[in-house]
Order: sequence, then structure tokens, then C-alpha cells
Amino acid sequence: MSDKEDLVSKNYWYWFDGKPVLVQLHEPWVGVTYPNDPVLQKDESGKPVGVVTVPFLKGICHVHPDGDDVMFVLETTDPNPNARAMAFIAIRRELVAFITHIERRLVEPSA
Repeated sequence: MSDKEDLVSKNYWYWFDGKPVLVQLHEPWVGVTYPNDPVLQKDESGKPVGVVTVPFLKGICHVHPDGDDVMFVLETTDPNPNARAMAFIAIRRELVAFITHIERRLVEPSA
């Protein structure tokens, strides 16, 4: 049995490793874009009134050991539509409400 098969048999979260997923969070994630600034929510006059948050994230999931638990690192595209950069978002397991395996085409950036 390989190391990965051994991990999967001990903790089913590893089943999502390397797969495209949709993650619903217990608390919304604050959108961050290049160069590491929060995505601002603005009123009609352009004045910042808050930050953009999302209750879910999608991307390629990487599962890593974190003590006796696991941590997810989600590989996704920058939320800024003018950037074609990648973003890596670390998510503690207790922040995940639901995780769903989805088709790869749903996480690929549109051409």
C-alpha cells in the first residue's frame, strides 16, 4: 500500500487531494487580489464601504497534514478579472462546511 493510500484509509479528507472541488465555508472568505489587497466593495460614488466576501471557493484541492488533522490548500485563479494569476488559499478543516468534487472544467479559467 502506498503512503497516499495509507493516508486515505486513515482519513477520508485525502480523497479530495488533487481533485477539483467546490468548498462551502462556515464563514465567508474575504476576496484578496493582486497585489494582496482585499477586493473592496464600493457604493455608487466609488467610496469603499466594505470588502467582497464569498461563502464558497472552487479550485484544485491539496490536502496536507496539520497535526492530528488536515489543512486544505486551494489552488485557484485570482479573483481580479484583469489578472491571470494563480492564488493559493489555505483553509483550516474546521472552516469547511461542505466540500464537493466537481468537474475539472468548472475550475479552469475561461479562455
